[in-house]
Parts: sequence; C-alpha cells; structure tokens
Amino acid sequence: MKYFTNEGMLYKTEMEIKEKDYVVVSDGFDRIPYCIIVEKIIDEYDALTAYDCVHEVIDVVDMQSYRERRESEVRRKTLLSKMDNEMRNIKAMETLEKYAGKSEVMAELHTEFKKLGDKQ
Repeated sequence: MKYFTNEGMLYKTEMEIKEKDYVVVSDGFDRIPYCIIVEKIIDEYDALTAYDCVHEVIDVVDMQSYRERRESEVRRKTLLSKMDNEMRNIKAMETLEKYAGKSEVMAELHTEFKKLGDKQ
C-alpha cells in the first residue's frame, strides 16, 4: 500500500505511483471524481499516525503520451520560429545586396551591416 499527500489530505493506493503523477480521486462527499497531483509519498507509519482520514485513489492517469505529444509540439513550434527568423534575415540580406548595387551610400551601409553580422 502506498500513501501520499495532496494539499494536506492523505490518499492511499495499491497502484504504482511516484511524485508528480496524476491520479483520480473522489471528493468524499458527493463522490465526484477529480484529478490531483501526487505531492509527496509518505511511509505507512507517518500516514496512519498523522492523519485522521484516508481517501482512496480511483485510478492513476497515464500522462506519458500527452507529455510526449506536447514536447513534440513545442520542439516543432520552436524550430519553425527559428526557420522563419532565418528566412527573414536571408530576405533582408538579399534586399540589401540588391539595393547596394544602386547607390554608394547603400553599398557602404551594406558593408557595415555585414561586418556587424559577422561579429555575432
């Protein structure tokens, strides 16, 4: 039997759990199920001596596939953002090069801009 706490309440389960897992429990009054996070796993002695009421766990929620999907979405969005930024820089450089051939002032500004870019 494993015991854990969440917001001062004690829960028990025979299922395999670890801290930060999501579990489904009942509120104890209306028996409405809701989800909580395992805050701290405690030993049986502390659980039974420090708490008056022990609540049952209905089920453990498997969040692994959800977390993997979310991490994949975040990586994809980050990569797209970096690619968009790089494309904007390339287009800006192409535009600057195009106008640098039309004016001496623009050619000097373009050369100076490239030097600053090389230092990054």
